[in-house]
Amino acid sequence: MSATTLSTDELDMLRDAARSFAQRELRPGAQRQRRGQNPPFDPATWQAMAAMGWTGLLIDEAHGGAGAGLQAFCTVLSELGRALPAEPLVACGVLATVVVQGSDNAALRGPLLSGIAAGHELPSLAMEPTARGTGGVRAQRQAGGRWRLSGELRFARPGHGATGHLVLAETAQGSAVFWLRAGVAGLSTAHEMLTDGSDAARLTLSDVALGDTELLLPPGHASAVVQRAVDAALIATAAELLGLMRGVFEQALDYLRTRRQFGVAIGSFQALQHRAVDLHIQHELTSALVERASRLFDEGSAETSQVAAHAKARAADAAQQTVREAMQFHGAMGYTDECDIGLFLKRSLSLAAWLGNPSEQRRRYARLRFSPAASNTTAA
Repeated sequence: MSATTLSTDELDMLRDAARSFAQRELRPGAQRQRRGQNPPFDPATWQAMAAMGWTGLLIDEAHGGAGAGLQAFCTVLSELGRALPAEPLVACGVLATVVVQGSDNAALRGPLLSGIAAGHELPSLAMEPTARGTGGVRAQRQAGGRWRLSGELRFARPGHGATGHLVLAETAQGSAVFWLRAGVAGLSTAHEMLTDGSDAARLTLSDVALGDTELLLPPGHASAVVQRAVDAALIATAAELLGLMRGVFEQALDYLRTRRQFGVAIGSFQALQHRAVDLHIQHELTSALVERASRLFDEGSAETSQVAAHAKARAADAAQQTVREAMQFHGAMGYTDECDIGLFLKRSLSLAAWLGNPSEQRRRYARLRFSPAASNTTAA
């Protein structure tokens, strides 16, 4: 599906709407109240996001979406990220959505896309084996168009709240993606809490019986679609990290303006001013890269995978640098649980690790940049 290119004015309107929503409906400290709750996000806020049209930004109008493209989605995320949203916008609205969009199975594709756009379907993409190079799910073809799936996968997001799972499985002909409705016979789910208080599912499949009707992406087609979905999610995560670093930076600047020492605001100290300027430069560099990466994705550029890896690596590094500096600006108070800086730190760690940490993204970028014919391995 080709995305509709929004004008600068339309993107500004979308940005203003997202900023107003974040100020009105979201606040970083809400994560403390939701610790240990299932799901670890607010279903009412999720429905409000769907009503704003954000869960369907990548989905075509025929299925209830806007068809606006990843650049529009990143515009929203870069504003919402300032308030640490717990809702699985990237996991469902980007990662799972792009996988479903790549399917030719109209009986699955249409209802899933319509459900995501409406906020009723929250699918997770399960593709991470229990240990690198081992585990995973195997699918065996049976007579009569039937399949039997067994194995384990981890880190499927969302965990609690997921209505089903897009399971990447290995077949005799290659990788395939199957749709498993939550609660299907033979599927057991364990939940693992992540650093920021969100959770992910660990799926154990024991001889799960499916038909061709649940085959979303057949062998020979699945790998390329999943890789495109991962690229989109890397760029979207970079956009959320951009919002996060701007949000915590604003808090740090407010503290520098109000905290007084030796009779003056500590923000008047030149050493701290220089550190703040260095952070601002990193934010602007990240912003330019996220904008370029999202635009290349919408255009279907061959450079997308390279730039997606670059954007995720830079955004993760810049976000963690910003949070560390903000914590130091606040002194000992910055290390307390009562201070929101710690929430930004935990969220930045979780987002930086998801789908490949900065080191892994730099390695992937180098492989793609200097050996274009190399295998484009899916980041997990």
